[in-house]
Amino acid sequence: MTDRDLLALDKMGFIPGPGENEADFLARVNQAKKEFANGQWIPESHWDWVREYLDQLYNVKPLYIRAFYSNRNLAPWQGAAAWIDGRVLSSIQLREGLKKGSYLGIYSREEVLAHEAVHAARSAFNENHFEEFFAYQASAKKWRRVLGPMIRRPWEAWPFLACAWLGAIWP
Repeated sequence: MTDRDLLALDKMGFIPGPGENEADFLARVNQAKKEFANGQWIPESHWDWVREYLDQLYNVKPLYIRAFYSNRNLAPWQGAAAWIDGRVLSSIQLREGLKKGSYLGIYSREEVLAHEAVHAARSAFNENHFEEFFAYQASAKKWRRVLGPMIRRPWEAWPFLACAWLGAIWP
């Protein structure tokens, strides 16, 4: 594989992971392309803004990400989930409410899709401590870019909210 080929795949959202040899990387790319061609996924128009935005942010335009709408196995506060099996992205699941463009009035489809697409592009990495930092940089809101990576598990939000509420009423 030449550097030009590697850069072209990188631009499409296929980033080789640490310790991944060329054969494994190409097998992962081919598997993703094959599965993408054999399914019905979200409309291409839902990707337009996301691809342009991620191209500006990370120089990546993800082309072969399998994304679908379903509420199954998502907690009520989750807008989406990137399903990664080992080092291979299985798919991105978006909440049904995002079909209309937003969920709960706070999550936009484009922002959620960009966040999950970052996880998809980095699926070959096993760096749980750093993943959310990269993904939340795709947020349009500065407070999400700062606070988002700090909360990795849903229960961690409750002590933060309780302290913020107590601090507001009790100096």
